[in-house]
Amino acid sequence: MSDQHFEKFYWPSLRRLITELLDKDVQPQLYFQGDANPRLPYLAELPKGKVPIHFDWVDRNEARKYMAGNNCFWGNVPVSIMEYGTIQQVEDDVKELIDLFAPGGGLIIDSSGAITDNAKPENVEAMVRAVHTYGKK
Repeated sequence: MSDQHFEKFYWPSLRRLITELLDKDVQPQLYFQGDANPRLPYLAELPKGKVPIHFDWVDRNEARKYMAGNNCFWGNVPVSIMEYGTIQQVEDDVKELIDLFAPGGGLIIDSSGAITDNAKPENVEAMVRAVHTYGKK
């Protein structure tokens, strides 16, 4: 979808839906599949502290500009690292997420899409261990 169509058609209706769900005490959760970078400025318009946003792929530093202290950053540990990476790569990736997003509050560590059947068990364990190690400040 073009940026112009997103801004004119998609975003106004999505923002309205989110607002109306929140008004009814329903917790929406957004999932951005693919490159979310062009949509980041819109996320700053969401009510603060109300909408966790799960990312497949996003520039984390850019996302931090729009999300830190606003809404919960969720996901973004690449499936490829979980399936083919090393324990150290998983730990480094989780630590980077924690360093970027935990200080402002609102972070859920998760895979970018799903923890698949092909994820190495030792990498899943490394993800959990890294959360416990680096998530305590």
